[in-house]
Amino acid sequence: MRAGNASTLRFNRIFRYGLSAAGLLLGLLALDACSPSAAPGGSDALVSTRPPDAASAPIPDKWAAWIDGLSAAGYDVKQGGLYILDSTGCQLYLEIFKTCAGNNPVAPYLVMQPPVAGEYVDPNYATAFGTTTSTGTPINEFYRLGDNEALVVLVDMPPRAAYLGYQSYDYTRDIGNYPSGTSNLGTAPDSSRVITFGSLGNATNNVVIQRQSGVDWGGGVVGMITTSNQTLDSALRAVFKNSTTMNSNLLFSEPIGNNVTTGIGKKADELFTLMRYALPENLDAGNAWANTPGDHVWVFRVTDNSGASVSRYGAPSYTRKTATIETTLASDQQELASLLQGYVTSVQGFPATTTSMYTTVYYNAAGDLTLQVGSYCIANGLNCAGDDQDTDAYRLSNVGTLSDTHTAFVVGIDHTQYPAAVGANATYVSVGVYDGTSLTGVDGVSQTNQAAAGFTAGTLTGSAKQALQDLGLYNQASAALKASLQYFYVAAFARQCVVSSSWCLPVSTSEIPGSHPIILSQRAYMRPGTTTGGNPNVMLTPLVVRPGSGS
Repeated sequence: MRAGNASTLRFNRIFRYGLSAAGLLLGLLALDACSPSAAPGGSDALVSTRPPDAASAPIPDKWAAWIDGLSAAGYDVKQGGLYILDSTGCQLYLEIFKTCAGNNPVAPYLVMQPPVAGEYVDPNYATAFGTTTSTGTPINEFYRLGDNEALVVLVDMPPRAAYLGYQSYDYTRDIGNYPSGTSNLGTAPDSSRVITFGSLGNATNNVVIQRQSGVDWGGGVVGMITTSNQTLDSALRAVFKNSTTMNSNLLFSEPIGNNVTTGIGKKADELFTLMRYALPENLDAGNAWANTPGDHVWVFRVTDNSGASVSRYGAPSYTRKTATIETTLASDQQELASLLQGYVTSVQGFPATTTSMYTTVYYNAAGDLTLQVGSYCIANGLNCAGDDQDTDAYRLSNVGTLSDTHTAFVVGIDHTQYPAAVGANATYVSVGVYDGTSLTGVDGVSQTNQAAAGFTAGTLTGSAKQALQDLGLYNQASAALKASLQYFYVAAFARQCVVSSSWCLPVSTSEIPGSHPIILSQRAYMRPGTTTGGNPNVMLTPLVVRPGSGS
C-alpha cells in the first residue's frame, strides 16, 4: 500500500473536516460550480491513473487462520487494498465529480478497495478509480456485492484518538428505482445513475468496538463483515469459531438492508466503504499508523459459490440519539452574537447580519430521523453526502466571500462542556472551513472532551470569554451571559485576524481565493456514554455573524 506524500498526511488540528456535506451544499447552498458532470471527452476518456497498490503487510497469524479457513471451507477469498484519500486522490474526484465532497487534503481518510473482477464497473466514472493489487487483482473503491458475498475488513486498532468510525455507504443507484419526474435526485456523471452516498446504518465506531470486544485504542485487531445475507454472516462466523481460538466478539456485522439492490450487474447499487480516524492524541503515533495503512488494515472479498440459501437483512435502523437539552442557553447565545454583530458594525465599519447554521438532520413529529440520513436518501434518491450519525448533525453556513478587512464569527455551544464535561453532548466539536467552489476543506478548529476522549486538545473551550475580553466587549455582557460564557465558544475567520489569538483563524487567499465563497461547518461527534452523536433537536445550532446579508 503506497504511503503517499508525508506532507499531505500529517495529523493536525484540521484532521476532522473531510467527507461531509457535499450533497447538502450542492442542493441547499446553490453552489452551481459543484454540480457533478461527466469527465471531458466522455466515457471513452476515462482510464485509471492510479498506480498499483504495494503489497500489504502479512496478516497477524491468528487472523490469517480465519482467512485460510475460509478458503479451506470452499469460499472464494480475494484480497483487495485501500488508499488514503489525500490531495492526489482529491484531484480525481474534482475532475470527475467537480467536488471532493468536503475532503481536506491534509486530513486523509482510509478508503477500502475491494476486488472487482467479474462485476460491472461504471465506465462513466468508476473506471478512472480502478487500480490493481501487487498480484494484479483489479480493485476499486466503487464496488457491488451479491447476496452470496461479503466484504471482510480486518483493522488493527490505531493509537488513541478522539474518534474512529468504520462505515459503508450506498453510493449510486439505478435511476429506475425512482418514479419519472422525481425532483432533487442526486445527479451522477452517468445519467442512468443517482448519487445517494447514504449510510447503510450505524457506523462501527471506537465506542461500539470497545463495548463489544474490549479492544481499545492500540489494543489489537477486530474484524468487520459487510453483507446483505444473514446466513452468510453466520457461516463466516462459524468458520471463525472453528479455525481460531479467538472470541467471536471481535467480529462486527454491518448489514446491507433490504433497501439496497444487491448484485454485481449494472442495475445493482454501488457501494463505498471508508474509515474515519480523527484527532490522534499523539500526532507522531497517529501519523505512523495512518501513513502505513497496508500494515494495519486488510481488505477481502469473500464469495460463496455453493448456492447456499440467502436470508436478506431487513430495513436498516439507526440508534435513537439522546442529548442534554441546551435551549436554556438560547438567550445568552443571542446576546453573545449581538455583541459581536455590534463590533462588526461599529468597529469594523460594515453592516452585519446574524443567521443560524442550517441543520442537516432532525427527528420529525413521528420520531423518525429524517433528511440527511442514509435510509431517507436511498429511498428518495437524494445525495446524503456521506452522512455520519456519529455526529449530531452537519451544521452549515455559506458566509459568502470575505475581503481583507472582513471577519466572520461563529457563536456556538461548547458541546464538550455543557452542563459539564461529564454528561456533555460531545466527545469533540469541530468547525471546518471550506472553499465553496470545490468543497475542499482548508482548515478548522476543534475541542476534545477530557472526560470522554481521555485527553484535552483544541482551542474552543474558554474562547468566548477570551474573545469578548480581547475585543473590549466583556464589560458590555450581562451578568447572566458572563456566568454562562464557559459553555460557549467563539471562532472567528478572517483574511487578517485583528487580534492574534487562538480563537481567530486566518484564511489566506492561497487557501481560498478572495472571489470564492466560504463555507463553515460544525460537527459535534459522539455523545459520551452513547454510541452515536447527540440528538440534534435539543442541541443549539451555531449562530454566524458576518458582514453584509450573506446567504
